[in-house]
Amino acid sequence: MKISSEQIKKIHILKSKARLQDENYREILKDRFNVNTSLGLTQAQASKLIEILNRLAGNIDLASKKQLGKFNIMFKKVYKHKEKKEYIKKQLGYYKKENYLTKKECSKLISGLEEIEKWKGAKANEK
Repeated sequence: MKISSEQIKKIHILKSKARLQDENYREILKDRFNVNTSLGLTQAQASKLIEILNRLAGNIDLASKKQLGKFNIMFKKVYKHKEKKEYIKKQLGYYKKENYLTKKECSKLISGLEEIEKWKGAKANEK
């Protein structure tokens, strides 16, 4: 589906908040989405651009490298052969790339892994 008028408004508001020069904005559009203007975006692409601009404007509290590191270590410990994408989608109800996880989302993923780890430990002690 084509970009909505609400998304177009939001993109231009965020572009201003992020103090993004037009040249840099166009570069993002071309490099990330292979379009010259926001009108060429789909709704899904517009949502991704809004996430990018939110981050540039400082509006999203993204997970820290330390928090993402903890998530990755725990995931490898708990699930040796499972795809992270599957786990994220199951826990959050949607998939999101790790770099775009908020602190709250990452905390939820880590809490889920901690619960699974406790359950596995309790199960091992029963034997």
